[in-house]
Amino acid sequence: MRDLQLHTVDEVADILRTHRETVRQWIVAGELEGTPMGRGKVRRKWLVSDEALRKFVQYRTEAAQPGPKRKPAPQASGKQWV
Repeated sequence: MRDLQLHTVDEVADILRTHRETVRQWIVAGELEGTPMGRGKVRRKWLVSDEALRKFVQYRTEAAQPGPKRKPAPQASGKQWV
């Protein structure tokens, strides 16, 4: 059985070198899968699994890759010029 490793929002922010509010926004937006744990006095506490973090990084890496630059096909005007 695999060990389930969970990270806090602060740990994820350190790993991704970003602010913890950005991590919370990703979780709320559904981009990063997080599990709510209890209720904080000010904010809800979130935990992110190692697997969810890996999927998020893979998705962001693939989305950042430049795709092939294709020119749009020329439109047929109905007239042919000779």
